[in-house]
Amino acid sequence: MTSNLANPSLSNPEMEGFVIASLLVAPEMIAQVRPIISPESFSIEGNGEIFRAIVEIGEHADFFTVSEHLRQTGRLARVEAT
Repeated sequence: MTSNLANPSLSNPEMEGFVIASLLVAPEMIAQVRPIISPESFSIEGNGEIFRAIVEIGEHADFFTVSEHLRQTGRLARVEAT
């Protein structure tokens, strides 16, 4: 069985939520996760958008900064729809 570590698919909503929650609690981990997970790794589009926002914000990412960033970039409605 071959694994694609360059862009793994999480394809499990619970795992996706765990990754997002973990990064919001410990945003210093973004640099370690970013080389192996991309927004396209998420099966739920909204989760991919949240991950993208966390990466764009960086180590200052938390629930409030991510929500505001999504609102300012016009992506909050897309996240809420999923």
